[in-house]
Amino acid sequence: MIDSALDGILFIDEAYSLAGRGAEDFGSEAIETLLKRMEDDRDRFIVVVAGYTGPMEQFIASNPGLESRFTNYLKFPDYQPEELLEIFHRMAVQSGLVCSPETEKKVLAICKDLHAARNEQFGNAREMRNLFEAAVRNQSTRLVASGKSDHDSLTMLLPEDLPADFGSGMAAPPETKPSGSRIAPRAG
Repeated sequence: MIDSALDGILFIDEAYSLAGRGAEDFGSEAIETLLKRMEDDRDRFIVVVAGYTGPMEQFIASNPGLESRFTNYLKFPDYQPEELLEIFHRMAVQSGLVCSPETEKKVLAICKDLHAARNEQFGNAREMRNLFEAAVRNQSTRLVASGKSDHDSLTMLLPEDLPADFGSGMAAPPETKPSGSRIAPRAG
């Protein structure tokens, strides 16, 4: 992967998964290889590592070489409820589905609940994907039960398609904070 990133950018999402897995894991070897190549090819590629803030802080602290090379930090705020609604809406449009105005109101209410109850592992767009996929499953169940198969029925998401309990306890478990990224502007 490093070779393919030469003269470009190497992006490692959930980089913390490389650290702290024990002797049977190759994560520490991967980190050592990355550090060596960041030094040897310092002018040939940029390395961006990303993930949830808490685990990323532990990852960077796990090796002095990481701490000295990753010195720039970007933290991205969680999406606001209206932005989450827009993400849901775009997923529907991309899937050829339409949300009734009542559905959009209910999605916004769910987004407000999710946003208010968010924790350090809040999934932002992932939460919307999970909500959207649950709504599509529920729509399928509703359509089978109703026997309707006309175009409007097949393409319309209704408020009853949204899971009633999505905003209550379906957000990610409470452990770390929203995604932040750490970047090195140049390798080395």
